[in-house]
Order: sequence, then C-alpha cells, then structure tokens
Amino acid sequence: DNNNNNNLRDLSLTKAVATLSTPQLLTQLSLLDEFRRSPTNNLYQRVRALFFLYAVHRFHLPERRRLLEDKQKKKKRRKCRGVKNDDDEQFEQQQQQQQQQQ
Repeated sequence: DNNNNNNLRDLSLTKAVATLSTPQLLTQLSLLDEFRRSPTNNLYQRVRALFFLYAVHRFHLPERRRLLEDKQKKKKRRKCRGVKNDDDEQFEQQQQQQQQQQ
C-alpha cells in the first residue's frame, strides 16, 4: 500500500489528469478542495493541494475545453459541407434496421 502511495505521489499532474474523464476530474477536484479546506491537515499538504487545484483549473481544464470546442467546430464544418461523421452513419444504420424490422 505504501508503494502505491509513492507511485501515485511520483506521478506527474499531467499524467494523472490525463487518466481521468472530465466528470471524474471534477469529482476529484471537489474532493481535493474539501481536503484543502480541512483544518486537520497540515499547512504544507493544504498549500500543495491548492497548487494542484490552481494548475488544473488554470491549465488542464481550459485545454480540455479548447479541444472540445475545436472538435465541435470541425463537426459543424463537416456537417455544413455535407460530410457525414461516424455518428451520423451509425444513426442512419440504426434507423434503417428499425425500418426493416417494422
């Protein structure tokens, strides 16, 4: 168990954040904020938690938002040009299958 804690502690913030989905990351940030506000933890741990919160909110979340917006823009451009994406094709296939079953 101590080895697991050391491995987690030595993991870079970027790698740790990359393993989580956005909802999972937000949940972990909430837990980290609760930890930071807890008066029972020592000052060093609380300040370290604050730096992690700052880094994720300042760098990682905005990057995820930018990537999501870029993906949505590309999807919109493809749709305007009449290019179908995988989701459109899957939807059409499902509808065709439903019509054949009826």
